[in-house]
Amino acid sequence: LSNVGLLSSIENYVTMPQASCAEDCMNQNCGNIIFQLGVLILELITGQSSEKGSTDLVQWIQGSRFGSSIQKMIDPDLGNSYDSRELKNLLAVARLCIKSGDKPKFSIPQIFRYLQKKVDILCD
Repeated sequence: LSNVGLLSSIENYVTMPQASCAEDCMNQNCGNIIFQLGVLILELITGQSSEKGSTDLVQWIQGSRFGSSIQKMIDPDLGNSYDSRELKNLLAVARLCIKSGDKPKFSIPQIFRYLQKKVDILCD
């Protein structure tokens, strides 16, 4: 996780005033970190690496057939030991992170609060 800058972002969130962190998290560097977080979530769910080139995870999640192909993309090692609603929510977060590009609409602390089920992020 530290390779994509998440640990330092969490430290900043804890040690810096919230307004300052929110401003810092809306710049291009934070946009890249948010994008990488989306890719990391996809890699964890699918069991595939985006670096191997076997499947382009970013194109898949951005594609129009995304919803109908979720079951095919889930890591077989997960078996049936997951909540499908939570998995879809996690994929929605990954999709939002990847769509954010250089101009994120939300900050890293907002993403973590959502993942902790403390806030809602509207999905399109």
